[in-house]
Amino acid sequence: MLNLRRFASRDGLTQFYVALDHFTNCSKFIAALGHENPLLRILEIGAGTGGATAPILKALTLENGHRMYSKYTYTDIFAGVFMNARGRFQDYSSLEFKTLDITKDVVEQGFEEHRYDLIVASNVLHATGSLFDTLTNVRKLLGPHRRVYLQELNLVIQMCNFIMGILPGWWLGESNGRILQPYISPERWEQEFRNAG
Repeated sequence: MLNLRRFASRDGLTQFYVALDHFTNCSKFIAALGHENPLLRILEIGAGTGGATAPILKALTLENGHRMYSKYTYTDIFAGVFMNARGRFQDYSSLEFKTLDITKDVVEQGFEEHRYDLIVASNVLHATGSLFDTLTNVRKLLGPHRRVYLQELNLVIQMCNFIMGILPGWWLGESNGRILQPYISPERWEQEFRNAG
């Protein structure tokens, strides 16, 4: 059986996620948020290899080196990814690295409710068993009138099933009605967010 950690350690997963993130450039959106609130408190869920983190940190750092965020919390379910991330993002300040399993209660994991202005989730929330439980936990982290930047696979790009489908975590959503693939339509995402409040 293919092990996700082994795949990641050979840098294959990093290259795969960087390629996926290449198709979606969030830099202007993120920079606009930073200009609106230069003290953004950001939490990235499942940051893993840092494929989404790099363009976000770049967008939030001005040419003079001034940053447009006060705290960037880099999370992943596996603490083992933090060593590489610390090295990769050593030039950025105010980063903290914490383990987070978004499928479990966030307060019990040491996170403060309603603390963050922006939650970033790039190709990670689909890899959970219950979208309702997951999004309820996301909501607990998010402050009032704040934002979620959600980047997910869509039903059109099915190549990911061939690449990631051999991993057991790819199929966590079967009992949640995601039988053929873990990702869902934008309309269903909207409904899932509404259901979670």
